[in-house]
Amino acid sequence: MNLHQAVDNGEFCCKNGLCIDSELRCDNSIDCEDHSDELDCKIVILPNFEYKSERPPSPETIKRFPSVITKRATDVNASVEIIQILDIEEVKSEVTIIFSVYLTWKDPRLKFLYLKKSKESNVIDEHIWIPKFTFGNLKENLSDFQRKMEVRRKGVPRENSKTILTMEEIYEGKENPITIKSFYQIKFICGFDNIGLYPFDKEFCSIDIVNAGTGNKFMNYIAEDIKYYGKQTIAQYTVEQVTFQKEMFTKDLNGLKVEFQLGRDFKSIFCVTYLPTILMNIINQSTSYLDIQEFLEAIITVNVTCMMVLSALYISVSNSLPATAAIKYIDIWLLYSLIFPFFIILVSISLYYVQVTTSKVCPFDVKEKKSKLMRKRDLNMEWILRCSVFYVNPTMYILFASVYFLNGILFL
Repeated sequence: MNLHQAVDNGEFCCKNGLCIDSELRCDNSIDCEDHSDELDCKIVILPNFEYKSERPPSPETIKRFPSVITKRATDVNASVEIIQILDIEEVKSEVTIIFSVYLTWKDPRLKFLYLKKSKESNVIDEHIWIPKFTFGNLKENLSDFQRKMEVRRKGVPRENSKTILTMEEIYEGKENPITIKSFYQIKFICGFDNIGLYPFDKEFCSIDIVNAGTGNKFMNYIAEDIKYYGKQTIAQYTVEQVTFQKEMFTKDLNGLKVEFQLGRDFKSIFCVTYLPTILMNIINQSTSYLDIQEFLEAIITVNVTCMMVLSALYISVSNSLPATAAIKYIDIWLLYSLIFPFFIILVSISLYYVQVTTSKVCPFDVKEKKSKLMRKRDLNMEWILRCSVFYVNPTMYILFASVYFLNGILFL
């Protein structure tokens, strides 16, 4: 006949009969003189029936053990912590992220011994079922992930069978959730689908967590919490919003999607790209007010030099962005900035020609041969060219710049 030790809940009796707090049982510190508090230290009790660690509680298990399993699919609560976005590569269409994934679920098939108040003390290393997933948009795994599995004590302990000499505190798996934390550093594929609207684009990159192996029939992901601890500004981007939601990737395959909304740091882009072009075109326009006959060569030299600098800037910006089939929004500005000095050169040469043909420099006999109507036509042409280069050209530039930036800031 076995004698069951009489002991209150929350206590553990050593083999010598002395009792200690059950929190001291299997805490890697000897508290019983006979060392019995550190003997047979296991947390998980596997069920008597055949336990398949590769599958969650399934319909077959429900039929065989209806008192153990009560739900058709296992709910897995997921939380994600974004530690840092290391790098954003537009041309390579990739983003590098350091993050952690927390998965929490309950397995009614299991039982646990002597769970502590602190979940960090309830670390599991047994081979039990854990939710499996993969990353649908993974490009390169940069580090071996680290995994830690713990049990959170939430239920009330129950005594083991009276036929066993030593009383144990047993916690049911259906009441005490298991949490597994995985740490990753991964390069993900990001399409930058709105790059054509650069620099007023909003880009959306994601972490696609795809259910692997079981499908919707046996496991159901639930998006619980998302936290972002990284910097708000990465290169030219600012992290404006992070969302976390359940996603149906296919008809029979669910998962989770962490999505980042990335905006541009327009101030830096304006200083690097837009401001130089504006200053150069102000200089180009200023040359138009010089005496054409005396400074034509200088006017052409200044404008051609600015066109060369603008062309180099255009090429630099284009090479720094992914190639697209359509013209980008930034290209419209750079092309207009190239056309502006080109137009000034053409008008200046035309104005010089008209002035020469109507000025005193022209030989007297040639002037006499010209009809009065032709001279009037030349004077009208000179007036039109002067108005164009003095007034119309800067007005068109200011109007274009105003519409361009208002449309970009307010509507894109």
